[in-house]
Amino acid sequence: MAMTIAGFQGTVSETQWAQIMTAVAQKYTLTSGDPVRSSGRTLLIDPRASVGAGVLVATDTLTSVTVPAPATGQWHLLVLRRTWGASRSAQYMLIPGATGPNSAQTAPPTTLPAGRNQSVGVVDDEPVAWVYARSGTTELQLWQLSERVVEGTFTTALAGSVATASGWYYQDQTQVLFSTPFSRPPRLLFSTETPWGAVQVDQLFEVTGAGFRLRSIRLGVQPIPTKGSFRAIGPV
Repeated sequence: MAMTIAGFQGTVSETQWAQIMTAVAQKYTLTSGDPVRSSGRTLLIDPRASVGAGVLVATDTLTSVTVPAPATGQWHLLVLRRTWGASRSAQYMLIPGATGPNSAQTAPPTTLPAGRNQSVGVVDDEPVAWVYARSGTTELQLWQLSERVVEGTFTTALAGSVATASGWYYQDQTQVLFSTPFSRPPRLLFSTETPWGAVQVDQLFEVTGAGFRLRSIRLGVQPIPTKGSFRAIGPV
């Protein structure tokens, strides 16, 4: 496997710098790649690129990490460890978490293991996925933690509105779809613009991993179509 690392002290190409700067809005961003998958007790990480703490790590082939067989239920946190200083390295690895019952789980822990490194500039562990292993079976449960950013624009489409007793009109908009779906509903920032002088509220609702909808509200008259943009951040 070839791993390309850029962002440590040394040379950064213009392409690598562009990828890094595109992702600086949050600490960790998956700029390309698919969710982690498993085969038996082996985690399979397809080629991907991730920016964390200003360091881009990109792989061009499949990376595998073996999950040890537990005596009972066992949580592991899959991380991408970045090490600064003389090492200037990156590695996918497991950090053991808490033990649990030898049965399938419905949700991952709400806190990350104490063994996770968080010293940016020294050693820092980027969370990639929660993994739950059980004895007597090779089946692994995975919860994705890597997050990607999806941005886009939209124009609302109106097809009639509903008047309320208080004089407000509202119109539910058609769904805006993400160019790349998320595994769970993302965090979403959006803005809309209306012609000068128009007083209208565009509310966000029905956010899913596939997209979202808007509800336009206006006093006294029917809502008007608006243009907008969004930035969604969520799990792959």
